[in-house]
Amino acid sequence: MIRSSVKELMCEDARLEELMNIPISEILHYRDMADFVDPEEALRFLADRIIENCGVSLGMRGFYGYCASYWEEKLDLENNPSLSEKYHGAETFAQFLPYLSDKFYEGLLDEFDSCAMDDAELRDILVSQLGQEDDEKIKIILCAGICHCMSWANRGVRWLDQYSKEAIEQGIINFENKTLIHYRQYDDFQRYRSWQHIKVNSDTPKCLRRLVERWPDEFTDEEVAHFIVLNDRLVELQHDVMDQVKVITANLQEQISKGFHQYDTFHINGYIIVELYEEDVENELLETLCQFAHYNVIQANDNTSPQRLTDEINEERHWYANWGGAFHQLEKSHGLKLCRAFRYLFEEAKIFTISDIMKIKPEMLLPDVKINI
Repeated sequence: MIRSSVKELMCEDARLEELMNIPISEILHYRDMADFVDPEEALRFLADRIIENCGVSLGMRGFYGYCASYWEEKLDLENNPSLSEKYHGAETFAQFLPYLSDKFYEGLLDEFDSCAMDDAELRDILVSQLGQEDDEKIKIILCAGICHCMSWANRGVRWLDQYSKEAIEQGIINFENKTLIHYRQYDDFQRYRSWQHIKVNSDTPKCLRRLVERWPDEFTDEEVAHFIVLNDRLVELQHDVMDQVKVITANLQEQISKGFHQYDTFHINGYIIVELYEEDVENELLETLCQFAHYNVIQANDNTSPQRLTDEINEERHWYANWGGAFHQLEKSHGLKLCRAFRYLFEEAKIFTISDIMKIKPEMLLPDVKINI
């Protein structure tokens, strides 16, 4: 009954936007909070739920059983002899049940079995359960468990395909969810991973031929010109931040040598950040993305010797990207050497799409040096 009603709900196009906030943003949010829940507590809860559904719902027993597999793994009995002894060497969730729930009785497992479920069924029941549960801890238990036992391609990510680009972006704005951000960037960047072209011939599968035909040969002239401007700005900022960190480190170490021991333990981080102008803050999506965008150029502390810092700065100054990512062709086709900050902020961090990057002005890239004492 639960499965059929949830499936009908998921098939209603008008409801997809409304459900968007639950299956994407909430599930991924609670999944990432798994470390805040004691695995034993999670397993006791799931044991009670399974037993409560004996004779009531085969699907729900299966659902909670799948969820329990993750929390069994988190319990890590192999590396915890005292816990293993507590549960008398139990290896499966069925063997755990007598020790987890007061509701267990002899013959229960012979009377009621479980069932196999696919990713779509697990996801749909999870969506339904989140709508019924108010307890934050229960939501973490369910989301972490179900995302883990889904197939690798479906762990809270690939089933985002059913949502429109607009829905994904609204979820990013509303929930600032990093998984949504990475999904959107990855999907966009697939179009630009063409620096090493696949040879297409009569034996090439039709689907692969169509994919290669859709790949652009290179970035547009406008995009290349903009990347050059941003890269030049980032090179300048890297040098600026490194010089600041070097001067501040030397000054603080000098103060320590003079007896100012309040500086005995200091830590300096030199960042490059992306910050919108006031006139651009109406772009809520870009403003949200910029909150995640920062590159740690260099760091130092009270134990960092001047020579070590100088060597690190010299190495950083002469480092340029030579990896096989989406921007690799810029060096091959245009002789553009990309600095490490460009590589990280605009590809490796998986934050911005190409369209986003085109909206970033060089003046929005700023130095940010933080000192902790």
